[in-house]
Amino acid sequence: NWIGRYGKDTWEDATIKIDGAGVFPDMEETQITVRGRGNSSWDQNYSSKNPYRIKFAEKVKPFGLTKGKNWVLLANKQGGSLTTNAIAMKIADMAESAACNHIIPVELYVNNQYRGSYNFTEKVGFANNSIDVEDEAKAVLLELDSYYDEPYRFHSDIFKEPVNIKAPDFDDPELVTELTFDDIKDGFNLLCNATR
Repeated sequence: NWIGRYGKDTWEDATIKIDGAGVFPDMEETQITVRGRGNSSWDQNYSSKNPYRIKFAEKVKPFGLTKGKNWVLLANKQGGSLTTNAIAMKIADMAESAACNHIIPVELYVNNQYRGSYNFTEKVGFANNSIDVEDEAKAVLLELDSYYDEPYRFHSDIFKEPVNIKAPDFDDPELVTELTFDDIKDGFNLLCNATR
């Protein structure tokens, strides 16, 4: 069965095995859950080249990266995108930019069938393998995107830009935050006022 056959909302049980080809550490077959992800890159046809989100039960170090539970397989679906993200993130890392992802180009096989070239990377969010913040209770992660699809979102007062609140996740029962939705919205609008 193809992964992602139930779309982007349903997690499926699977196993993953990594052959590091002598460049990266191998990973023996390990249990994961996986689901589809993405916006313009997602296709409802589950057998097409789609991006995926991967979750391990415990923090692991695939490809020798910093330990984490949540990872992403970017599909390199658009023309000319095979190395674009990898090169951009490497340049950001060399420029010592804060919180840039690591990109590991991989060849993906599902049930021994070749699916193509993908990029393996951290899932962006508050975690030690993505964005490591000193005090998560006072932190916020926003996304300005035409895909206005997060449960908590607003339009900025001045620029009328769509703003998605990626974190904190107000639906998380284990949420630890000192911020409210209004705090985040008001703070962003103050920033916009200061920059115009």
